[in-house]
Amino acid sequence: GLSGAARGLIFQLREGLGSMPRTAVQPQIAALTAGDRKALRTRGVRIGLAGVFIPTLLKPKAQRMRCLLWATVRQQPPPALPAPGLVTVARDQTLTGEFYEAIGYRVITNWAVRLDILDRAAVRLLKLAKKGPFAMPSDMASLLGVGAEAADAIVLALGYKKSEESATYERRSGRHRSAAKQALRRGSRHSGKPSPDSPFAQLADLRLPS
Repeated sequence: GLSGAARGLIFQLREGLGSMPRTAVQPQIAALTAGDRKALRTRGVRIGLAGVFIPTLLKPKAQRMRCLLWATVRQQPPPALPAPGLVTVARDQTLTGEFYEAIGYRVITNWAVRLDILDRAAVRLLKLAKKGPFAMPSDMASLLGVGAEAADAIVLALGYKKSEESATYERRSGRHRSAAKQALRRGSRHSGKPSPDSPFAQLADLRLPS
């Protein structure tokens, strides 16, 4: 009973192994009906600011499977995964943004942040910014799992500027905000046009072990 837009979103979500940048499916998101959104939400699909993802596929066991599939398709040893429980890690410069996307992380400056945490941070910052300049939330560093300096760098990369005089933040405008949106929503090279010949398309019937 899903619309074509919802089915297309699900197909691309499957191609992305459970998560993808929002810009990859923005046309489909815009065309979703209220029934589509309810059905997707009921089935565990989250449409956020940072991307579209399935939270259960961000857990360690699922991440290991995603990493293995990504590496197998490329015929290379699987890279080391972030340790379980780490929601933000220093980016390994030998790994591509595409790899981090494949396991459910987004590269922001020199850090890779798990999508569900990045989305929570982005939503909270946007709500605060709508009311005007705001102080850094006292628990933002804890939410992101980093120190105060790293949290500041991530917030700035998400499209905010800081007043050194008042130590408050507000949203950037114009081209600065566009660059931040690109960092938040696009992440890695992702054409948004998955091919039916893609190796991941052949994994359509694969099911994670329970």
